[in-house]
Formats: sequence, structure tokens, C-alpha cells
Amino acid sequence: MRPEDLKITPEFTCHCCYDVLVDPTTLNCGHSFCRHCLAEWLHSSRRNECPECRERWQGFPRINILLRDAVEKTFPAKISRRRRVLQRNQRFHYFLQIFQQYGQVLKQQIPVSEGLQQAILNSFCSGVMMALICMGVILLRYHWISADSNYDILVQKPINRWKPHDVILWVEHLGPWTNQYREMFHRAQINGRWVLSTRKHNSNIITLFFILVSFMALLVI
Repeated sequence: MRPEDLKITPEFTCHCCYDVLVDPTTLNCGHSFCRHCLAEWLHSSRRNECPECRERWQGFPRINILLRDAVEKTFPAKISRRRRVLQRNQRFHYFLQIFQQYGQVLKQQIPVSEGLQQAILNSFCSGVMMALICMGVILLRYHWISADSNYDILVQKPINRWKPHDVILWVEHLGPWTNQYREMFHRAQINGRWVLSTRKHNSNIITLFFILVSFMALLVI
């Protein structure tokens, strides 16, 4: 049986013109139509919805290349004949031109959509960062609780009574990454009172310091 004698199956039929699909365009709902039929439907109804199920489509519909190739290989004669007829129809060109202009309008709205997506992404990253900081604080507290007995005693000891070696012990238990700062703390003879006085006069800086310490401890782990 010759291809042109084959009966057009529903999968290859446009449900607007009920003929073989020409440049089949598939919508979000899964239904496909001739592109010029969809263009005429949009122009007449003024609605971006499926002509069959009335579900609204998103974005600018594109030609289903796989379906188009399958139709053209199965019904080459019918497709060629339909294209010749359509090319002589002024309405065919008019509706496709209007449809293309509709797509251009949608493209001009893309930067606004991208800006919104970027704002959502930034908000998400901020949320992740806050979650990491909180997790770092929790892990730091876990280290305080699960360390050796000397360190347990240090945690229970008021900060204003910390000696320089107590401060160094505290720094050591933050993780291996603090080894480079241990000697600096030793030479400066930093004690608990200094930490408290600095925190009293520079509370924001110290608060930020503790947050960074917690976050770095999380990265090391």
C-alpha cells in the first residue's frame, strides 16, 4: 500500500481542521494542532488555551519536530499537497504572522521573569546560608559537650575566669584549622576578661566573629 493511500490516524490528525498535521505544534496538555490552525484559534478566541481541552498553555508553543518528521515520512504526498494549497492562502500567512508577533511579545517579557527567578534564587541562597550558620552553631555546641573532661570543665567555667591557656584550649577544640592561630593567642596572652571586654565594646563584631567561626567549623567537618 502506498503511503498516500494510508488512512490518517488520530495521532497524525489536527483536531481543528481534521486533516493531516502540518507543522504540528504540541501544547502543555499534550494535544497537537497544525501551527496555522493554532494561530487562527488564538486570533479568534483571544485565549491561550487548548482548542480541545481548554487547558491554558504556558510560554510560546513550539513545533514538535519529532511529530513533524514522523508525519512527513508517513504521509509525504498529503503533506506536500496541503503545503501547496496553504501557501496560496493569504489567511494562512496572516495568522502565522500574528502568531509570530505574539511570540515576540512573550520574549520581551522574559527579562522580568528572569529577574523574579533571580530574586527567588537569592532568597533561597540566603535561607541556605542561614541554615548552615545555625547548623554550625549546633555542631560547635556539640563539640563543646562531647570533648574531653578538661574542656567540659572549661565550658562550665565563666568566661571572665578563663586564663590564656583556657582560651587556647577553646581555640584548639574548634578544629585543626585553628592551629595557625594558636601561637598568636599564646603570644598575645588573651584571657577571658579580654574576650568579654571586647565583646562589650564591639558586640556586633564579636557576634559576626562567632558566626564565622561556627560556619568555618562546619566546612572543616
